[in-house]
Amino acid sequence: MNCCRGVLVGLASALMSAVMMAADTGTLRIQVVDSEGAVMGGTHIGIRPDGAGRQQPSRATSTRTIADPQGRLTSELEPGFFDVCVMADAFVPACQKVRVVAGNTKNITVRMKIDPAVIREIGDTFPTRGR
Repeated sequence: MNCCRGVLVGLASALMSAVMMAADTGTLRIQVVDSEGAVMGGTHIGIRPDGAGRQQPSRATSTRTIADPQGRLTSELEPGFFDVCVMADAFVPACQKVRVVAGNTKNITVRMKIDPAVIREIGDTFPTRGR
């Protein structure tokens, strides 16, 4: 019986830690689209913590990842400010500062614009749909 009680106490402790950790984070949801509103899957997304306004040093580290085929990314982050930068071939990089609040979800849509230099180099044959 003591064996089972120890397992139950361990499970309860792990569950409480998970709940407390979730309460200390917020959710950032990113949707990436082109200038016409078409989703852009496979874009490169960088998220960097910004120390401004933090009472103590951030535990977060900079991350780089790729959006899913629907151009989405969801990330659990500690509260604070973050620089979000999105890059894709032939598009101008798009960066913005976002604030994540504990227990809340921050939704942002990043609208990418085709780089005019690419249009000058290859003409207007560059496909803008179906990315």
